Amino acid sequence: MNENLLDSSALLIFFMIISFVLATLYIRERMKSSKE
Repeated sequence: MNENLLDSSALLIFFMIISFVLATLYIRERMKSSKE
């Protein structure tokens, strides 16, 4: 049961990191295009 809890929390953190990175890259691209 503890392993399942650990897996679900790790998966949640993993998805949060991916969405954070994607958002950062998206914002950086938007800033680049708006500057030009």
